[in-house]
Amino acid sequence: MLLLGGNGFALYYYVVDPTLSAWFDTQVPPVVWRAMLLFHALETLAIGFLTWVTLD
Repeated sequence: MLLLGGNGFALYYYVVDPTLSAWFDTQVPPVVWRAMLLFHALETLAIGFLTWVTLD
């Protein structure tokens, strides 16, 4: 649950938070920003899948 919460927190900062999402959009190169966002999104999906398989 800690990893899932951490990834959700990171996704919140990349997408929703007005201050940090604007900073990521303007100060971080787009390739790096998208790669980090994609990595966290895929990791969140993988953790969700592992949780689903474990509980099934």
